Amino acid sequence: MFKVDWEKTSVTQRLPQGIVEEMVRLAYPNKKLISQQLISGGCANLNFKIHLEDWKDPLILRVYLRDKGAAFIEQKIAVLLKETVPVPTTYYIGEQDGYYFAITEFMYGISLRDLLLGDAFHDIADIMYQVGTILSKITAHKFSEAGFFYKELNIKHGFGDETINRFSLSCLKHHNVIRYLDKDIIDSIERHLERLPDFINNSVSLVHADFDPANILVDKVTGSWAVTGVLDWEFAYSGFFYG
Repeated sequence: MFKVDWEKTSVTQRLPQGIVEEMVRLAYPNKKLISQQLISGGCANLNFKIHLEDWKDPLILRVYLRDKGAAFIEQKIAVLLKETVPVPTTYYIGEQDGYYFAITEFMYGISLRDLLLGDAFHDIADIMYQVGTILSKITAHKFSEAGFFYKELNIKHGFGDETINRFSLSCLKHHNVIRYLDKDIIDSIERHLERLPDFINNSVSLVHADFDPANILVDKVTGSWAVTGVLDWEFAYSGFFYG
């Protein structure tokens, strides 16, 4: 539930000894690294909480193990959303020994997943209202077409209504669908798919693609739990789903 068992434990062996120090030195040659701490919970990348000399707040050093271009996408999305959605600012993007990394703002709080699975009292209705409001602000950012992003947030691989229709119809022919759904239901879904082009043409917006409690931060603000951050935008795309 909520990606509880998704954390990586041995992936740090992939990083050469001392590379975090070298990354910090590349980004901030005049600052001394005071401490570093691997933050558990990363499913695709590594996140280190770091403290620098004469720096008030900690920072996050994020090493991209899956997609090197994701650092630039996350940086541009943060600029796009910063005024309306709590997202971490990217201060630096670099490469060290073949590893792409970014140094970003540290956002305080715990994951919504941990809050929901823990014992702390919380008003679930209020929190879900906040989450829904943030989701509406994310999807308010519209694009001219659906597809995956290049690092400048232009569309890399588009997918239009014909592609979606073809894929959806092929799913309806899967043996498990035929086995578990009545023919009347399948026929009804097919009829609704005929309306998909109109829906797509009016609904292309920013999609997080991994919008779940593990990537949402909450913290106590004036005595109540509030959403303080939405993390991990590497899978974001322009589309017509709200997850």
